Amino acid sequence: MPRSFSPEESGRIRAILMREGKQLFSSSGLKKTTVDDLVKAAGIAKGSFYKFYPSKEMLYMEIIESEERTLREGLSLDLLDGGNLNKETIRTFFLSFIDFLETEPLFLKMFSENALEQLLIKLPEEKVQEHMNRDEEWSDSLIRSWQASGYLAEMEPDVFAALMRSIFILFTQKKVIGEEQFQGALGFIFDAMAHQIIATRRLP
Repeated sequence: MPRSFSPEESGRIRAILMREGKQLFSSSGLKKTTVDDLVKAAGIAKGSFYKFYPSKEMLYMEIIESEERTLREGLSLDLLDGGNLNKETIRTFFLSFIDFLETEPLFLKMFSENALEQLLIKLPEEKVQEHMNRDEEWSDSLIRSWQASGYLAEMEPDVFAALMRSIFILFTQKKVIGEEQFQGALGFIFDAMAHQIIATRRLP
């Protein structure tokens, strides 16, 4: 029977699982990383793992969500402030999103092995919906701040959330688009988006 952990121990073990899990998932991928690998790296019994996560996919998702928070916190507030919007800040905002995905080993591995498909199959539907809701809350607050400054008045927040997901999906299709042409194609798309967003501004 798995032993009980104090709140302090639980926090420490969860942090270790997050840290070691990120390393293993980044190097070996979701499919090849086993619960045995995770508990060995964390130094806990296999039965204890399930006191924290019902599956390796749930740990993986928690790590992904942690990395997404890091991305959002790392984006310059100047780029998100509706009062400072111009074509260059908008273009930089979208490129920063892509740059993060391109330099984070966890996401690179996730895309190369198509781990998203496995997550959709293995995770409870409510967990997937919860994740999508969290993404939409962030994009909703972003577009509303832009709309308060007169931009994108006609766009519904859920459409903007879909736009952000579309950019994410574009990155997952980098090989299909053509790796050598990818940055140039994105630059053109983001320039067009920046131009369109600025063109929607309505002065008070």
